[in-house]
Amino acid sequence: MNFTLKAGGRALILSPERPNLVGRSGQLVRKTEENWLMLVEGKRYSVREKSLMPLDGFNRSEEHTSELQSP
Repeated sequence: MNFTLKAGGRALILSPERPNLVGRSGQLVRKTEENWLMLVEGKRYSVREKSLMPLDGFNRSEEHTSELQSP
């Protein structure tokens, strides 16, 4: 799947790189190189882009969509 992260959007933290934040969501503030500055429960954290999954809208590639529709 192709995910698009945008400043102002929300994302879920999936990677154990920050064990205290796994499973929490927050607002994306801005991207800096390979990291995103996030606001989680009123505190700012820098999280690797690969560790995030967007919560408000994402695009699926056509390949994955057709695979999901096949019985």
